[in-house]
Formats: sequence, structure tokens, C-alpha cells
Amino acid sequence: MIQSSLDLLQKDFPVSPILLLIPEDALIRQVIRKALIHRIFPESDSDNVLINLEEKSGSDVQTGDIRRFLFESSLFGSKRLVWIEQADKIDDLSLKAISKILEGNTSVPKALIVLELKEKTAEELSKSFPGYRMGWPRVAAQKDQEFQNWVLELGKKRNLKVTQPAAEILQHHFDSHLGLVDQWLEKISVSFKNATSDSKLPIITPEFLLHSEDRIEDPLQTVFHLFTGWEEKDRRVLLDWKRFAGKSGSPLGILSLWHRQWRLYTIGNLLLSDSNGTQTLAQMEKLSPYRARKVMETAGKLNSKTLKRGYELLVETDFLMKSGGNPDIAMDRLLLGLWALSPKGQKPTNQYGVRKVR
Repeated sequence: MIQSSLDLLQKDFPVSPILLLIPEDALIRQVIRKALIHRIFPESDSDNVLINLEEKSGSDVQTGDIRRFLFESSLFGSKRLVWIEQADKIDDLSLKAISKILEGNTSVPKALIVLELKEKTAEELSKSFPGYRMGWPRVAAQKDQEFQNWVLELGKKRNLKVTQPAAEILQHHFDSHLGLVDQWLEKISVSFKNATSDSKLPIITPEFLLHSEDRIEDPLQTVFHLFTGWEEKDRRVLLDWKRFAGKSGSPLGILSLWHRQWRLYTIGNLLLSDSNGTQTLAQMEKLSPYRARKVMETAGKLNSKTLKRGYELLVETDFLMKSGGNPDIAMDRLLLGLWALSPKGQKPTNQYGVRKVR
């Protein structure tokens, strides 16, 4: 079973003589490597660490060498750390071969062996040895939680307390790029240490992010607010759309947002006669149940003529911007055209709280 590498950062987490690591994210690998070195050599200076840390490539190692690495005494200190990259290249590396090395051996291991492996090999060996992924789970929901937990951990390392809601906003703002989040946390930590002699650093909350120099807010919440404003035909939000377009600096990005949303409305419209339409839409497009419900409510207020006109506006705007037209004018034309198609005022009557579309 492959576990989260965050487990290796726990204070009293037991470390097996043989650890399997799947290297995926460079920053996570760097943090885990440093943590394991500190675990093995907690009070050693850098010279002793260099002497007792051996780094090898799997292509230069035989399976039999692992026995020697495990039980050979260190010349300096009581422990050694042998870190083998690309361990898949070790000749005859298998669960049976490694288990045979350890069978009947009553000696206490004098080294920690780290094997960096591809996922397939790590999965096989993890039946007997602990394996950890230095990256993200394959399930999207688990990946989000893992990313946010790493943000909290990186905050701790910089003496910053990051709240869970703030970690989620940072994930969205930096598009799930952990290295960029870490750079921002470092900047905040350094700026406060330089600005005040008080050793107490701030708690990173959504409010702190919004009022920081970078004015970080959750782009997903911002976009949700903007589309809700369009659905309600709120003129104030029309100005918010213009500001959002200017702030993003990417008219084509705004166009892509609208295309994605219009596509959802179209699919939702086609699912209105389906008693499980909301659930089907959520599964198809990986939406939260609440957002899928909102899309279905709006989709039922848009008839085929409205949906067709929306696509025409999107195609025309795409052509104008890609053929050298003024992007500001093209974006104003798109927003005003779409505003005229707002479902505000339509009366809902069917199972989804929307009128049926003929």
C-alpha cells in the first residue's frame, strides 16, 4: 500500500530499514529528503552527514549489495543512509529477492536504505516494505486535500500558521503549483521578519490573503460570483466582469470561461427530462452537487434560440480577437451581448425548479 509522504514528517513516525519512495514532485522530494537526513543524523554536523550519506544509482547496484548496505558498520557514527535513485534498474530487484536477503538475519540494521522507484515496482514491494508517494494521489478529491495539507506543512516550516480555507485559496490561486505557493509563503515570512522585531508571525487566513500586497482571492469563488451576477442580470456585476477581464490580462482566458459555462448550460438543458439530470451532470463534468444544481436551474431558463445565440457570440469574439481585432472592444461586445441573454425573469416550474424547454 502506497501512503502519503506527509506521514514521514510526523515527529515519532517509525522508519523502516527499507523505505520505498515514488519521486513525482521535486519540492516534496526535497522536503522529505531533508527530513529523513535529520531523522538519521539529528545532531550531526554537515561533515558527518556527508560521510555517512551514500548516494547511488540503481544501475550501479546489485540486489546483493542491499545486504551489505544494511548491515555493514559505519566508519563514523552509528547510522548510515543509502539513497538509491532509479532503483528500478537494480538487477533482479523483486519482493522475493529482497525478502530473501532479510530472511534469518538477526543482526540489527545499521543503515536506512531509500529506494526511489516507479509506481509499478513500488506497489509490488510495498506488500512487505512501507512505500510513500512524493506527489499526489490519483483521485482528484484526495489530491486537493493532500495539496492543502502540504501547504499547511510548508507554512509550519516557515513559522506561519496557515488556515485550511487559506490553503485552499492558495491552491486555486497558484493553480496547484506547490513551488509557487512555497515561494509566496517564504516572501511573507521574510517580509514580516524584516518589518518587525516581534517574533510572532501572522495567521494566514482568507482575509489576510485578500488584504495582502498581492490581494489574493479565490478565483473559483470570484468566477462563481460573476456567473451568478449574470444569471441575476445584476448591472454592478457587469462592471465586475470588466474589471476581472482587465485584471486577468487574458481576454482569451475569459472567453474560455464563458465557453466552458455555456457548454454546461447546453448539456444541462439536454438533461432536463432526466430525473437524475443533476447527478448525471455532476458526474460527467466533475462538478459539486451544488454547482450542478445551479447549472441545471439556469439551463432550464435558456431556450434553444438563446443557447444558439450565445455560441454565435463566442465564435464571433474568438474570430475577432484571433484576427487582430481590439480585444477590449471584442470583450465589451461579448459581455453586453451575453448580458442580453441573461435568464433573469424566467419562471421556473419543473422538478429542477426550472421551466421545461421545448
